Amino acid sequence: MLRVVTLASLLAGAGTLLDSAPAAVTARYRIQSHTQTVVDLSGFGVPNQDIGVDMTAWIAVTVSDTTGGRVLHTVLDSVVYEGGAPNFSTEAANSARGGTFHGLLTPDGRVKDIKFTPPDNVFLAAVREMLQVVLARYKPGAQPGERWQDTLEIATSVAGSNTVSKATVDYVAIGPETVAGTPGQKFESKAAYTITGTIDAPQMGAMEVSGTGEGTGTHTVAADGLYGGGTSTAKLNQVLRTAMAPLPIPVTTTATTQVTRLP
Repeated sequence: MLRVVTLASLLAGAGTLLDSAPAAVTARYRIQSHTQTVVDLSGFGVPNQDIGVDMTAWIAVTVSDTTGGRVLHTVLDSVVYEGGAPNFSTEAANSARGGTFHGLLTPDGRVKDIKFTPPDNVFLAAVREMLQVVLARYKPGAQPGERWQDTLEIATSVAGSNTVSKATVDYVAIGPETVAGTPGQKFESKAAYTITGTIDAPQMGAMEVSGTGEGTGTHTVAADGLYGGGTSTAKLNQVLRTAMAPLPIPVTTTATTQVTRLP
């Protein structure tokens, strides 16, 4: 559930901003996310399940020129996790450290074929989706008030879960903003998204999931064209269905994500 929810928050700002970046550049980020999920079990005559999750990840993102775009290489330096989400554990977080991501940034700003190693780690799956906010299409140099729209689709299969997340994101350039003491730009975003697929719950087995949501974000881009940091919030309404339960299970999640670019 955490991986699905984290993406929902990030899609409020997702969408590359590296059009004005040097031929090769590395940036480091701290990504902090908090999600609060309420599983409505009133239809079964039992109390609701309330799950809070906090995760902080430190990543290094390097891009370099190649034929047909830019190569993306990211290393997960560290991750800290607190919470009770299914399939997530401290051991899995520890094993994610040093994990890598490889992908391609196309000339039209699309992020393609991001693969992570090891491929079965749920935290790396969550961080891959976090990269979407760091590699978003914010259009450095856009004039204040300029608006544009982007769409995004991410299919993920890990730990027995298979989901497809889609988003339509509307952006607006706000104006100049100082980022780490240098001139930069501020942007705002608003997203609407859907999630479908199946998730594997330890006690319930395979469950169908469908949901819709919306979110907002505030973001900055630094003078070098790279993401300067920002915050995103989202609310997601889902329904879970399983052969082991006679009724659909409503799930409501709120999520916040803060991305900080480090020196």
